[in-house]
Amino acid sequence: MRTLHPVLLPDPADHAADAAWPHVRFDAGSGSFQCAAAESALSLDDLRDVVGDGDATGDFDAACAALAEGDAASAARDFLALAETDDAPAAALYGLAASLCATHHDDGALEIAGFLAACPDAPSRAQLLCGFAAYCLGRKEEARRSLARAARMARGRPEARDELRFAQTILLKQQFVS
Repeated sequence: MRTLHPVLLPDPADHAADAAWPHVRFDAGSGSFQCAAAESALSLDDLRDVVGDGDATGDFDAACAALAEGDAASAARDFLALAETDDAPAAALYGLAASLCATHHDDGALEIAGFLAACPDAPSRAQLLCGFAAYCLGRKEEARRSLARAARMARGRPEARDELRFAQTILLKQQFVS
């Protein structure tokens, strides 16, 4: 299990109806998520095996707490269940991506975070997680682009100061370690 920086963790406030997440909907018929404004889709069929079976509480706050306490597998099941049944699937998808990143399933985390980041009005944290997952996979150019985009989005926003610092730190590590 990888300990995620607090700036990457989902926040219980993300679930609020007025949260700044793009409108994403789950189409049960096709088994995929769509972001109409971005004309993109995401299917989680391949990730169901990674997430595994088990009880899902369907409680966003409990899933956030489980991930923060190191139980990423349980959090992933909860976030997946919420994404498919809740009225705020984008926030649940972000939680699922963070959970996958914490369990070293960076390909899945990158796929979900990339889908969210491509949606209009996506928060900078989606770009940040996308860049971090790419960094963990060794995809230097993709990581650099996403982290730089996250840093630009966070610049000038006092509430995103930690996001900016995290993006800059990973960009510097990537620059000097490679």
